[in-house]
Amino acid sequence: MTLLALLCLTCVYVGILAIQKMHLSNPNKNAPFSVIESQTTDDVKTEAIVDWGNLMIAVHYPSTPNEKINQQLSQYANDLVNQFKSSAHKNGYANDELYVSFTTHKSGEFIIGFKFDIIERRTNNASRNEVQKISFNLKTGDRVVFEDYFDENNQPIIAQIPNNIVTPEDTENKKLVALTFDDGPHSRWTNELLDVLQEENVPATFFVLGSRASRYPDLVRRAFDSGHQIGSHTFNHKDLTKLPQGDIDFEIGESAAVIERITGQKPAFTRPPYGAVNQAVQDTAKTPLIMWSVDPEDWKSQNIDQIFTHVMDNTKDGSIVLLHDIYGTTIEAVKKIIPEMRQRNFVFLTVQQLMAARGKNLENGSIYYQAAP
Repeated sequence: MTLLALLCLTCVYVGILAIQKMHLSNPNKNAPFSVIESQTTDDVKTEAIVDWGNLMIAVHYPSTPNEKINQQLSQYANDLVNQFKSSAHKNGYANDELYVSFTTHKSGEFIIGFKFDIIERRTNNASRNEVQKISFNLKTGDRVVFEDYFDENNQPIIAQIPNNIVTPEDTENKKLVALTFDDGPHSRWTNELLDVLQEENVPATFFVLGSRASRYPDLVRRAFDSGHQIGSHTFNHKDLTKLPQGDIDFEIGESAAVIERITGQKPAFTRPPYGAVNQAVQDTAKTPLIMWSVDPEDWKSQNIDQIFTHVMDNTKDGSIVLLHDIYGTTIEAVKKIIPEMRQRNFVFLTVQQLMAARGKNLENGSIYYQAAP
């Protein structure tokens, strides 16, 4: 074989490989390939089922350190593919498309959940966009559902109900409330509050100051690892509406950066100090702005009975209660509030869980005071 012929054959071979690669990466220029860019973590990898025959199939599903979970996820992904193929063949459709991606949510030390975004495109112009959610106990490998977190008296049995499995259907006919705590962490009182919440199996939301979080990172980490939500209360607790743009950027951005360094996650929510908001603050915020609907002004009275009475008299289904974890009197009031609210059939959730349970679609920069049904 001449050198020229060999070069020609090599060029043809390389060309074929290039065409195959192009086909695999973009078999249909109209296909939404961005949807199969799945979100993983350090210990969650992506497995894939890809089939570019008459049907176009690209399914991502996760692989975890737990083999029992992996077997269930593999079965789930293959069931999706087989159901899709069966439906397509039954209806005589060719060139139908199935795309599945996933995002990963980890709650506390042992609970991991996956949200699957499923897109089907049919030749007859019918389409289906659906979200399905599955959660597991990483330690046992067992599936978990929302109701697993409640006892026979409809009360939470662990401090964290994973955000990704809370839906409006799950919480139907339940009275919901979110306890939130501002201005911490405090070296003494935040620790004591976390002890109370752990003993009572109550999840809460902490809107921490970046300046104090950087001083007491272990407390923020303890709250986060216990299943509580960590939000930002800015870095120095300044009235953002009275600051120039550069200072607003710092207060919001630096606090978020501190929280992310400690927890590994950016805060999902921001609470502006004093509830002070203007257009500049809304435009700068990279998260929804969470206010409150019940404010006992515990910082002012520092009176246990007054705090307790105000909260109980004003809390309704979907309320967000504003408290501060930097006062001992507030911690003592919380010890009274929790059992009394349970007597009144309230279920405690984080702010994120509360909004998810009520089907709220939150937007960055928008303001939210409660989540009434």
